[in-house]
Amino acid sequence: MLAVIVLTMITACTQKYDSESDFEVFIKDGESVIITEYVGSKQKVRIPPRIQNLPVTEIGGNIFKDAPTSPTRVTIPDSATIIGIGAFANWTNLTSVTIPDSVTLIFMAAFLRSGLTSVTIPNSVTAIHTSAFAQCTNLTSVSFQGMNTGLEKNALEGDLREKYLAGGIGTYTTTAPVNENSIWTKQSGSGNKSVSAGKSSGSVSAFSGRWQLIEGRGDAKDVELFKDGTGTADGYGITWKIENGRFYILHPWYTFSAFYNVTGSTVTFTKDNGDVVKYQKR
Repeated sequence: MLAVIVLTMITACTQKYDSESDFEVFIKDGESVIITEYVGSKQKVRIPPRIQNLPVTEIGGNIFKDAPTSPTRVTIPDSATIIGIGAFANWTNLTSVTIPDSVTLIFMAAFLRSGLTSVTIPNSVTAIHTSAFAQCTNLTSVSFQGMNTGLEKNALEGDLREKYLAGGIGTYTTTAPVNENSIWTKQSGSGNKSVSAGKSSGSVSAFSGRWQLIEGRGDAKDVELFKDGTGTADGYGITWKIENGRFYILHPWYTFSAFYNVTGSTVTFTKDNGDVVKYQKR
């Protein structure tokens, strides 16, 4: 009887994810796995966190290109950190994806022209590249769980990027068909309470000048800010602003947003996830 119970438990666990044989993979440096192709036949795909006893860290490009069926739902494992270029592009039957809070980077065209109707971007994501969710005509609801997301221009349709940078964490909706002219609205009551509870202090004029990272994990080590709202970050041209009591840097590859505290020649930034970053004026 005990053997039957144990066998049932093992079977239940093994059924949590799809079989390793459903995936073609590339072993990177003998340490991790990149999913290169799905060859299974399920419509609801659950990618396992480990294949060949190695962690699955990346979803490669266009993994459904030769799939015998058209998956409608994909669950990405919490071992993955990267969703690759065009990973799920052009799959109009794909209406749902679960992105875990291990993912940090969503490459360009990752979900281009897919059939997604809604998506939640976890706080862990630091960059969403251009066209990542472009031309998803049914994607009418996007939830942002953090303000550390580097949302590039044209990553999504309509005015969502601008609305998100101004409105912060929360759920934004629009109507189908979604296109470049779509107008997004933040849903009342959505968002992280820690945002409204945050506080900034210090002179805004003190920001102009050159700053060096001295503590914490910053997106740039060397930053120079000019009074006209432009500047550089590690050699890249940026724009910066103070809006709704928050400091923003708009970089070609990411968006930095945090509450700030200026004390003398030091500025301390507090991100929504509690991380603290300090810069000192040079």
